[in-house]
Amino acid sequence: MKFCLKHGRCNCVEFYQGDLAAQADAPYILEADYKTWLDVIAGKLQPIPAMVLGKIKVKKGSFSVLAQYVTASLAMIKAAQKVGIQ
Repeated sequence: MKFCLKHGRCNCVEFYQGDLAAQADAPYILEADYKTWLDVIAGKLQPIPAMVLGKIKVKKGSFSVLAQYVTASLAMIKAAQKVGIQ
């Protein structure tokens, strides 16, 4: 999934799967299996520890820079929880 974020707003979301993820024009690409993403959205797994454990892989971008945005990642998870999982 690609989130187009700017100045605290999400302007669009795009979904990429498999090899198509490499085509995403995004500064960061994170990869994990479906169950891991469900656990993150459910609040059972925090994103930064999941990256440290290798459950979420940073395929593109800098982990050290990304780790500075923990507050933003938690806000995105809370937004996803409001949408729900189907």
